[in-house]
Amino acid sequence: MHTLAAFRGAINSLMLEVLEGHIRHHVMDDAHDGHSPIEAGEELIDVLRKYLR
Repeated sequence: MHTLAAFRGAINSLMLEVLEGHIRHHVMDDAHDGHSPIEAGEELIDVLRKYLR
């Protein structure tokens, strides 16, 4: 059980890193309509951190 819990924690941390990089690169850097999506991206990252921890 301890091994499974550790594995789940490791996978969630990895998933958070991948998603955060994707959000920062593809969402926060792409301001197609002239508006800055930085605040929305940061909020999304915060929600993901709370969900995956």
